[in-house]
Amino acid sequence: MKKVFQLIILTNLLCITAKAQWRAVSYPITTVNKWNAASQPGIFTSSPIPFPDQREDKAFIISNNEQPAARDLRTLLADAGLDTNAFCFRRISLPDSFTLNYDAGKVNFTYFTRNVKELLLAGLDKDGHWHYRMLPVSHDGFQLPVSTFLSTWEYSKRVPYEEEKIVLTDLILGYTPAKASERAEMAVGDLTVDEVSVTPGRNVFAWIDSLTGQPQETYTRMFNDYSSYFYTRPPAVNKYEHPATFEEFGLNKGYLTGYVNFIPDNDKADEAKLVAALMKRFIALYPFYEQRGISQTTARADIDKVFSKKGKSYTEVLTDLKSTFRKLYPDPHLDMTLPVLSANKMPARLKNGPLRLRTIGEDVVVAAVLNDQYRDSIPLGAKVMALDGKPVYAAGDPNLLLYKKENDTLNIRLQTNSIPAVRTFHIPYSLPVRVSRNFVPLPGMERLPGDVLLVRIGNWKGEEYYRFLNAFYAHPEMKGIIIDLRGNGGGYSADVLKTLSLFTDQAYSIGSRHYPWFDESMLITPARKELRCNPATKVIILADKSTACASEIFILGMKKRKHTFVVGDAPTMGAIASPTIFRFPSGLTIQLHTGFRQFLFDPAVYTEGKGIAPDIWVARTHARDLAPYEDKLLQYAKQLISL
Repeated sequence: MKKVFQLIILTNLLCITAKAQWRAVSYPITTVNKWNAASQPGIFTSSPIPFPDQREDKAFIISNNEQPAARDLRTLLADAGLDTNAFCFRRISLPDSFTLNYDAGKVNFTYFTRNVKELLLAGLDKDGHWHYRMLPVSHDGFQLPVSTFLSTWEYSKRVPYEEEKIVLTDLILGYTPAKASERAEMAVGDLTVDEVSVTPGRNVFAWIDSLTGQPQETYTRMFNDYSSYFYTRPPAVNKYEHPATFEEFGLNKGYLTGYVNFIPDNDKADEAKLVAALMKRFIALYPFYEQRGISQTTARADIDKVFSKKGKSYTEVLTDLKSTFRKLYPDPHLDMTLPVLSANKMPARLKNGPLRLRTIGEDVVVAAVLNDQYRDSIPLGAKVMALDGKPVYAAGDPNLLLYKKENDTLNIRLQTNSIPAVRTFHIPYSLPVRVSRNFVPLPGMERLPGDVLLVRIGNWKGEEYYRFLNAFYAHPEMKGIIIDLRGNGGGYSADVLKTLSLFTDQAYSIGSRHYPWFDESMLITPARKELRCNPATKVIILADKSTACASEIFILGMKKRKHTFVVGDAPTMGAIASPTIFRFPSGLTIQLHTGFRQFLFDPAVYTEGKGIAPDIWVARTHARDLAPYEDKLLQYAKQLISL
């Protein structure tokens, strides 16, 4: 690390005297709270609903019409196509002269519903006109929080709202029951109005400044801002407050933005030179050479060759760079998207045809036939002897060998149990590919016999926490849970950390975030007792070699819980990172991991590039063991959870 910072300092000294040709810009979000319903007397009352973050059970309750709908509200309901007689609502008078920037105004609320079909959120302006938004509701229970800009709402005048400012006098929250004959209710746990702005800002990383020639930004301002943020945060009203982490601060204030845009400062700015400088710096800062078996020396030499070749256009250089980059760095968090080319310059599109292959033991076998013409003649589990006359070995992903142009033909030699035992098939890639639904199981929850819940998570998108929350709140005595993370490549780590809070009775550290200056624990704190998973409930997690990133963080947290087992036939991918995306004027996008922020975990449990080994290994001996066929892992989990 010392050598890295010496390199940064040296480069800064060399660049600081040069005239800047580029600016590295990020777009932090600034949020200013304008109104909080919890601070206005009489809005929130005692509630039977235990909202996850509240100290006291209080909510804004809407259970029936509190008063006949006024004429202006009847006009709104007619405009929104709602039945006045069935609509349940409450009206809130806002403070006098409550003014918002129209484009920046944002309404936020958390809520719980029972027997609700759709919501109406509306604001009445000082001129007596309505601004409103309809929101569908698909299920009972805790809902995903709503955060919606005023500028996206319908306007009752049916013309664009042209004013910069808007003065609101009232807010309406209401709903239509799903079944008119049954009791319906809605409880709002938080209700706030903010002004949100996005403004370009200087990037604070010194090594990026050294690329652009801008005067070096020091970290003193960032550290001072974090210290002030920690001590001066306004106290939350009726909320559990966790210590303000550097991660939370950095994301809130834009210091840890995941996006950097390079903007030219003058007409002498040379994008090719900037890309070359960025790649050179990346090679110096990439943190996983040892773990992933990558030679830094080879990487430096090969990338230098890409930029030193004479007579190539910038487009050709980038195409060569992308190919070389992918070969050198087999890291799923690294990526490069080239600028869009004109139609006549676009390379021929590659496709992987109607077959899918898997490695079983030392053999590569047919795992799926996705074309009706060949489905009966090519048996599941047939051994692949050769592709286009070349032998196939059980190393890496064999499906990468299948990519061809649409007018190509795949010549595949297979060994089967039929007669003749070895056959060669010539499969045109122009044939249609049909993937049946059972090959792509939909994410969601399914109740199994024996009071067991099967949860399939395709990606951590921010909603999984609420799915588990509702399941535990509605069925606290659940006997077992099977969580299928196979093929889950990650998503929002914040969703994972919140979900882990539902599975623990005490606080613990899952690992740490490592910055160049300090480490900071990733703390998991328990959710409210009535919302947690029963500690005696057995949990089985299904994982495979495609389980990565946020899903691996979830597994690492769950391994600290009793009665929890990871079942699989391979280690997870071993790819937990925090990349930054760099954007260039040409349209080039490069996703890099520079080690500015690393996740560190117990090396006895997790290693980058090697992943997490299952607690229970399940032997896979035939293609029929895979999903969507017999799905041996799922069958094993069902048996294990009943023991």
